[in-house]
Amino acid sequence: LNGKKALVTGGEGGIGKDICLALAREGVDIAYCDVKIESGDGSTQEQVRGLGRKACCMEVDVSAEEQVIHFVQAAIHDLGCIDIFVSNAGIIEWEPVTKITLECWNRILAVNLTGAMLCTREVAKHMVERRKGVMLFTSSTIQFNPAYKEAAYRVSKTGVQVFAETAAVELAPYGIRVNTVSPGLIN
Repeated sequence: LNGKKALVTGGEGGIGKDICLALAREGVDIAYCDVKIESGDGSTQEQVRGLGRKACCMEVDVSAEEQVIHFVQAAIHDLGCIDIFVSNAGIIEWEPVTKITLECWNRILAVNLTGAMLCTREVAKHMVERRKGVMLFTSSTIQFNPAYKEAAYRVSKTGVQVFAETAAVELAPYGIRVNTVSPGLIN
């Protein structure tokens, strides 16, 4: 991985931050986004730079098409290319099916599923042109294990899995490998 360039969504905390740091330890330069970018020593950006790698970041709502387009273009400009794309941004809210609000449903699907689609579409254009790349989607074990009050989240993460499978079929002829990881509960 040494010398590769990666774009990661949801990179300021949790799984996304750990992905950024793991890639940086392997010699990867990082462009990441999140809805809120932290500053200071504990930020992803500073920790990646502390590992001797380039880090550029931007506050982005992945469900906002224009923000995604701008971010992907800026990442390509700053890094020179994108070799690795990690679609990780996601949110969860808990509402039972008898009380789920349209606002909750739409918000979760917009970030978790539409965000994955928008970012993939923009990064895929770049990777198809280069005829190479790797995409990794963060799904969830929730797709296999129904849980109380998680209908919208489960639908979104199952959708991410199905979307990634379709992207894998469509992008394979261009030398682009697509996979998912499905973590369970984390701290």
